[in-house]
This record gives sequence, structure tokens and C-alpha cells, in this order.
Amino acid sequence: MARISQMAGKDFSAAMTYHEATKHSEVSIGASAHYLDWDNKPAQFKEYKNLASIALPRNFPRPEKNSIKAIKGEKKDADVKKIDIGVLSELLFFSAGLTRKMRFGKEVYYMRAASATGALYPIELYVISGRIPGLEAGVYHFNPLHFSLVKLREGDYRAALDYAGSSDSLFAPLTLAFTSLAWRNAWKYEARSYRHWFWDSGVIVANLLATSNSAGIAAKAILGFADSEIDQLLSLEAKKEATVALAVVGIDHNPKALRLRQPIPSLALEINPLSREEVDYPLI
Repeated sequence: MARISQMAGKDFSAAMTYHEATKHSEVSIGASAHYLDWDNKPAQFKEYKNLASIALPRNFPRPEKNSIKAIKGEKKDADVKKIDIGVLSELLFFSAGLTRKMRFGKEVYYMRAASATGALYPIELYVISGRIPGLEAGVYHFNPLHFSLVKLREGDYRAALDYAGSSDSLFAPLTLAFTSLAWRNAWKYEARSYRHWFWDSGVIVANLLATSNSAGIAAKAILGFADSEIDQLLSLEAKKEATVALAVVGIDHNPKALRLRQPIPSLALEINPLSREEVDYPLI
């Protein structure tokens, strides 16, 4: 199957322009008139309208290994047949699930398994899965508030991941996609918030790798891919949300059939607004 080239460009001028424009200095900090508009703070969760959701089981085991030892330990590769919706639930919870809630004044803050700058949690998780026990093949959004999966697409779209450059996804039971909602972090950090996309997603990916290795399941982070293809698959709104990383979970070393890439139709998804008003930062 033909794939989009993964050859990285060597022109870093855009990155340097962004870095210079958003780096801190005594002058920039002193001159900033930015303030936090609490009445316009982004919602803590991405909520789709009128889409079916699947409740995830909560009777999953706790990781047996210390997180650091799990990341550093020898990578195992469990039988992919053991990867079911229960295993997926475990991975999602210890990567980005809700661990507690706290009330300050009139607002409730939900803490998650992975920390985030400003406790704003801009990173969203999606699941691109083949058929596994307890879950049909499809593309899903993970809702940590309800601990559920919202189905965005039916069918096996793993070949689309392969086409976008994640070849290991073709025969893996599932792949997780990590995206960043620009406004949720820009509300506080303005144009600098693009820097936070990678800090915040990195913590979640680290949790995933530790949890999967503790469970005896091979997982691999993928950072080089055609993000526009993945964004289309996840039906992300351009300039508001973008894919930052992928994680392939489990590898089938004995694939039984070649999977062909199918067309990716556009979706008209309704999503609750994050805020009353969103501010656009062109540098992002």
C-alpha cells in the first residue's frame, strides 16, 4: 500500500519564528495586558451532541509495577487476543482518566491521571480500533467525565493510519491518537500555549507506556506521521484541534488478511462550545 512520505523537512524557520515571537522576557511579561476571564474559561470536557456512547468497564486491575520501572523495563508483547475492552479501559484510565475532583468556590475541578499545565487538560484521546472483544471496529472519542467512548465512525480504519505513516497500526488491535484543543490552553497561555501541547501530551504518553508495559502489552509512540490525514479521520476542526501523537497498542505478528484503505467521508459533528467566545492566536 502506498504511504505518504515520512521524510521530514529541514526548514526550521517557522519553528524559530514561533520561538522568538513567544519566548518570555522581562519586557514581554511586563508589557502583557492579558488577564484571566473566568466567565469565559473553557469547558473541561469535549462533549459531542447526539452521538451514541459506550460505557467502559471499571473493574480493571491496577498496574503492578512502579511507573518508572515499567517504562524502563523490558518491553513485553502479549498475545493480541488478550487485548479487549477491559484492557483498553485500564490503559485509558491510567493515561488520562479522572482520579478525583475538588471544589473551589462554585467551580468543580477534575484531576486526571496525568497532570497538565494550569490544570486545563487540553489533550483529547481517540481510539482507532479493529474489532476486539467487547468493542466493534471503529473510531472513538474518549470521554473521561463519563468514562465512555463516543463512536465517531463505524468500521476498520487502521489502513488509514498506515497510509498516514503509522505502519505498525495496520496490524495492531488499536491505536490511540492524542490531540490538543488549542483554545483550552490558549485561554491562559495565549500564543505560547502551542509549547504546552507537547509537554501535556508527553505526560499522558508516558503514563500509557508505563501502564501498557506493566500489563505486558507492547506499546509504541509514533510522532512522525501525516497529521492532516489523522485530523480528517478524527473529524477535527481545522485550526482549533490537531493531532500531536499516536500510540500503537499491541502488534499482531501473524496477520491473516491485508487491510485496504477505505474512503474517509466528511462528518457533520455537533460539539458543545468550549467557551462563550474563543480568541484566535494566528501564531498557533
